[in-house]
Order: sequence, then structure tokens, then C-alpha cells
Amino acid sequence: MVNTAAARSTDMCEPSKDADADLRPTDDVEALGLCALVWAAPEIARGIVDILVPNDFERSWYGSLFGIIAGLVRAERPHGARMVSSALARAGDAVVDGHRVEMLTRSLTDITTAGSLGYEANYYALEILAQSYRRGYVASAQALTQIAEEVPTDELFERMCVLGRERRAARERFEGAKTALSKMKEPEKAP
Repeated sequence: MVNTAAARSTDMCEPSKDADADLRPTDDVEALGLCALVWAAPEIARGIVDILVPNDFERSWYGSLFGIIAGLVRAERPHGARMVSSALARAGDAVVDGHRVEMLTRSLTDITTAGSLGYEANYYALEILAQSYRRGYVASAQALTQIAEEVPTDELFERMCVLGRERRAARERFEGAKTALSKMKEPEKAP
């Protein structure tokens, strides 16, 4: 996950100055979902990291932060903002998934203070997955257009079927996640 490339390389993924300029973390489902995840009970967090993957996030830097959180959860370590910050600090001047650590640290501050609560994590996780699921259809439509324009006629149908099978697998994943996430409940506190 951590690359040794120079932190100031120009080919790193970094949000542009105007990217989502009007979208504050308090209005961003992905930021709110990550906020809820860092505050979630370990049982809830484990369920979520078993369902979501970094590529479910439209903003790749949020996917990178999710990957760090997921690593902590899977290692059965605390996964709160302080521990994520420590993981970023251990990266030093390195690059994490193509992102400058400094930018990820700023993003971590944004998500930590976005204002969602741990018990909401499963609801946000489902919304993040739903948005990813929809983006998959957009990408498939774009791919189908490109296929129609560039692929030999004899291959068109099979290429379309490949896209259909991918969408079917995505639907099955989404339906399974809906069921699993709807059953998640915050653990009862001992009296």
C-alpha cells in the first residue's frame, strides 16, 4: 500500500482545486460513511470492511483511507481517527496508493469531523455501495458504446454479454450487502 516514490511526484492522484468544490464533507456520503466507520464499534466495522472495497469510493483518496481503516479492523486493532493518523505518520514522506500522505491527513481531518455517528455506519456503507453500483452501470454503458464503435461485428454480442455478467455479479453483491447491512446492529452496552 505504501509506495516509496517521492511525495511530490506530479503523477500522484490529488483532488483538483475545483473538484467537488461545493461538496463539503458534511454533505458527502463517502466522507460521512468514513466518519461513521472510524467511530463505529469493532463488530460493525468488521461487517462493513467485509462488504466494501476501496474501489467502491468515487474519490480515490477516500478509498485509500478506507483501505487503511480496513487493514486496522482486519488486524483487530483500534480503527479510530488517531490510529489511522498514526498509520499515515508511519508512511512518512512516502506515497500511499498514489496520494501524498499530507493530503490524506487533511482528508482524514475532514472525515473525522464530518458529523456522522458510529451507529450510522451501516447505512452510509449501503449508500456508498449503491452509488458505486450505479457508477458501474454508467461505466458499462460507456464501454458498450466504445465496443459498438470499435469491436468487430462478430464479437459484439459476446462483449455485451461479458458486461451483462459483470452487472449481474454487481447486483448479487449489492443485494447480499443490503441484507447483511440491514441486519447489523450496534452491540448492546453492558450495564
